[in-house]
Amino acid sequence: MTRTLEEELLLVPEGIRKPLRTAYRLASGKRSDEQKTLLKKYPSVANISAGSLYLYDRRRDVRAGKLDAERKQKEKRFLAETRKANPGVKVTAASLAKLNPRAAAELEADRKTAIRLRSEKAAADLKTFAARAEEIRARIPSEGFLRALTEVPGKVPATFVFYRGDHQQPQQKVEPGELSVVNLHAPVKLPVNDKAVPTTGRRLAYARHLVSGRHPLVARVIVNRIWMHHFGRGLVSSPGDFGVLGERPTHPGLLDWLADEFVRSGWQIKRLHRLILDSWAFRQSSSRTLELDRIDPDNLLLARMSIRRLESEALRDAILAISGSMNSGMFGQPVSVMEDAVGQIVLGKENLDGERKPTKTIDLEGEQFRRSLYVQVRRTRPLGVLETFDVPVMTPNCSKRPSSNVAPQSLMLMNSDFVIEYSERLARRVVTETGPDRRSQVLRAWRLAYGVDPDPEVIGDLLSFVERQSEAFGKVATKNDKATPPQRALASLCQALLSANRFLYVD
Repeated sequence: MTRTLEEELLLVPEGIRKPLRTAYRLASGKRSDEQKTLLKKYPSVANISAGSLYLYDRRRDVRAGKLDAERKQKEKRFLAETRKANPGVKVTAASLAKLNPRAAAELEADRKTAIRLRSEKAAADLKTFAARAEEIRARIPSEGFLRALTEVPGKVPATFVFYRGDHQQPQQKVEPGELSVVNLHAPVKLPVNDKAVPTTGRRLAYARHLVSGRHPLVARVIVNRIWMHHFGRGLVSSPGDFGVLGERPTHPGLLDWLADEFVRSGWQIKRLHRLILDSWAFRQSSSRTLELDRIDPDNLLLARMSIRRLESEALRDAILAISGSMNSGMFGQPVSVMEDAVGQIVLGKENLDGERKPTKTIDLEGEQFRRSLYVQVRRTRPLGVLETFDVPVMTPNCSKRPSSNVAPQSLMLMNSDFVIEYSERLARRVVTETGPDRRSQVLRAWRLAYGVDPDPEVIGDLLSFVERQSEAFGKVATKNDKATPPQRALASLCQALLSANRFLYVD
């Protein structure tokens, strides 16, 4: 860009080159009115940017063409002048250097300038430098950071109640302590400044209070959320509000017992999961009866198991797992997301040109197969396949996920590149594990998707479906098809299995 700037400055009057250069290099907010006027007068300088360099490359080509035309005219004039000055001597372009060195040097300078203008491509050079810079950055070892809130040693901060929540309007000063409504049942006194530690010790004291087992909310809130994860609904159906405005627990005794058991077991979450999963409530059938629907239509009393849909992340992970593509690697950097050519948010590393248009795709080297837990979360860029199935909207937070059943979900399962690709992967896995026998293929596909064997009549329906699909694909097959009609038919069956309610819902 500096080279392009200097070339453009050569085309303006010499007296204003320096102020024009200074005005261009200043940030737009720091330019004076005179500098803004000067740049407006010379837009060829003002418009130099990474995205516009290709336009200046075209201008170089045009200038090189003009130089060539001017050089040819000069050559004719110099030859005529030299012949006139040397009568009787044969003067050609080759002999001009001996008879008129000054003219030959001027023509040679014009020729080299035209070659240089054509060879110097600023946009291409910028891409080369950017690629080199990216290569160097890739070799830089990543730094590990631990985010933590800390206090300044030796300084006791003052805390105030803000008027209407405005931090610029502090009112009365308050001492460290628990929320007053919670403190009624479990009074706690936090130190203003604990002399035994370098800082005030307030946060450490409060953390110990939270896990002491005497806090009325912490254990209950954790237990309720884990229960909600397994049953689709918490014992308190408002997991973000245990106060007066929240819902009352349907089973208060059970909530208290689980919270007490959780604390007594040393806050072991895995043990709590096992306790719930071994319970009669979790292991019961989801079958409904007219009597149950009349007595408890919303199943608040847990007389049966409620059907619930897989969460968006669990659905994606299940598809990865049964297709044999799952990368079970743990830890490390998140899998980045980007916009594809049509604006859909997909997994990938953004690689844009000077005009911010997508260029060559960067290979993720298997990172795209990692669990959804490791997918980058950006509020403005939710992964498309997750967004359709109610990924939580964190603006600013999400205490309870919605669970919708809408048409775009079916359309995504029918048309999404993600679902189609992994249906084909599942079909290839089935063929690899079973061989060419079609009956074995459909049995294996069903077992992978649902974990059980299909009924005999279902097997017949599956084989009939694959046969019809194979015939249909055979009628439209071309030489350029990557898969044979039977392979495409099996992939179609796999897609149907992944799109069925039996796969989407926990029954």
